[in-house]
Amino acid sequence: MARPIFEMIKKGTKFQWTKTAELALDRIINIMTHDPTVTQLNPHKPFEVEINTSNYATGTILIQRDDQGKKIAVGYESEALTAAERNYNIYDQEFLSLVRAFRKWRHYLEGVPKYIKVWTDHANLARHREPNILNGCIARVLEFLSRFNYELHHVPGKTNTAADALSRRSDHLPPEGEEAKRVALSDHVFIHLICLAYIESTRHLQQKMPVYEGLLKGWEDKHNLQR
Repeated sequence: MARPIFEMIKKGTKFQWTKTAELALDRIINIMTHDPTVTQLNPHKPFEVEINTSNYATGTILIQRDDQGKKIAVGYESEALTAAERNYNIYDQEFLSLVRAFRKWRHYLEGVPKYIKVWTDHANLARHREPNILNGCIARVLEFLSRFNYELHHVPGKTNTAADALSRRSDHLPPEGEEAKRVALSDHVFIHLICLAYIESTRHLQQKMPVYEGLLKGWEDKHNLQR
């Protein structure tokens, strides 16, 4: 939302107030001066967080539940990835969305007695459950994350629509546009690999079957072969 304003105050950029920046400022003022629509949170109730990452932004939602167990959003956050962060692999970008959520609502979440449920399609986060040589970015935030009691819960991507929408705001799209997605390994490659693996496995099994034992023995003796 504020991108047009920040673009004008970048280092090395000549300041020039534009119509786009003026519209962005008017929109911000309008939102801040109108009645809030987000429910006031209750610090004594458990917290939940939904996170998601796109190729150019992260989206997070702070959630509590009413007496009927219905989810109530009490906070929203959407933040663009920097040029450097857009070069992160998908695992680290998903990890970044987790870190940003706790940084945004640290004053609510740090020290809460009950576990904070973090909802994500955490297939990309599962990589961080395995032993890895951590890069500097991940290593620096581990101490920060250790201050929070949280647990990851899986949610299908198609149902994580709110956080997904926050991570795909059009105003966070970089000036050069979203990088095109390309397929590195096409389907037919995997089909061939599966067929070859099946043939190889079948050959080994057949060699051990009694019905072929005499035939193989004859070949070995005739051609002086060794298994």
